[in-house]
Amino acid sequence: MALGRESALAPRAMLLPTLALVFALGIPCADAKLNNFTVTPHFDLITRMSHNMLYMGGKLEAKCTMEPAYFDLTVDFYVITCPMSARMAVLKLDGTDLYDDQGDPVNSTSRQLRLFDFGKPDIVSVQSCPEGKKPSDDGVTCARYTFDVYRFGGDFATLTALSITSSQLAIITPAFSSDLTNYTTTVEVNTEFSISASSSEQGSKVGIELVGHAGKESGLGAYNGCQLGSHRHSVWDVKSFPAPGELLYKICAIAADGVHFTNYTLKVRVKPDYSSKLQALVHKGGAKLKPPFSADVQTYELVVDAHTKEVNFTVDAE
Repeated sequence: MALGRESALAPRAMLLPTLALVFALGIPCADAKLNNFTVTPHFDLITRMSHNMLYMGGKLEAKCTMEPAYFDLTVDFYVITCPMSARMAVLKLDGTDLYDDQGDPVNSTSRQLRLFDFGKPDIVSVQSCPEGKKPSDDGVTCARYTFDVYRFGGDFATLTALSITSSQLAIITPAFSSDLTNYTTTVEVNTEFSISASSSEQGSKVGIELVGHAGKESGLGAYNGCQLGSHRHSVWDVKSFPAPGELLYKICAIAADGVHFTNYTLKVRVKPDYSSKLQALVHKGGAKLKPPFSADVQTYELVVDAHTKEVNFTVDAE
């Protein structure tokens, strides 16, 4: 199946008019004392190193963008978009006689904004009053400016890995490729297994849920639901199933913006126990079997030392 991507209506398309209604902004006055403002993104050390960009003073050579593009006393609402890799931004106000929403003086013209969630704004409002005046003075009208600062989130995500592990031999077919979306695997009844998935896009998440089968046990416990995805790499331990059957799991690669996503499916066929098992697996030579042999375990790792050229196995079946 060709790779597809789905999307809901991007929430920020509706955010601006909503905010304009919520904040009941004051009308700027000609003698307001806010002269300008700047917003500077900051990045952690790991981000600076991984991006391999020039930096000094803890800041990457990257900028936040502003709409409208320049400060104007007659414009009272600004939307500032910072790079998706920024973890913090500093809003610096250039002006005097500035007050917060409660009418208290703004003691520092710099404010640190924590940009934890993609697309979720950190909203700052400031009142700019005529020189020597404050909002509580009779007959004084102060201009109110609002700054909506948020971190841009990418709008695309795909899986970079999908696998299944079990004490029994278990593989997915076809072999994983990020542009293929439908997969199948087989497990035995009464056998626990794990599904792991990864997405490489920064800020993306992966989630999983059982498709259909209303009221049927998913084996995922409290993690059944794509909306519960919280990391780029996740491993879900699935409880064993007591009877043969088929289950269809949806694995979701969720973009950083939380809106766009790519769905993959994994059909799990639960089969009866295999008809026969090994009774013994003996090897000779400088090698070590991990884990130690058990008739119920089908997957092993053989560790061979550097001096061993040959390993002999003896296999006994039921």
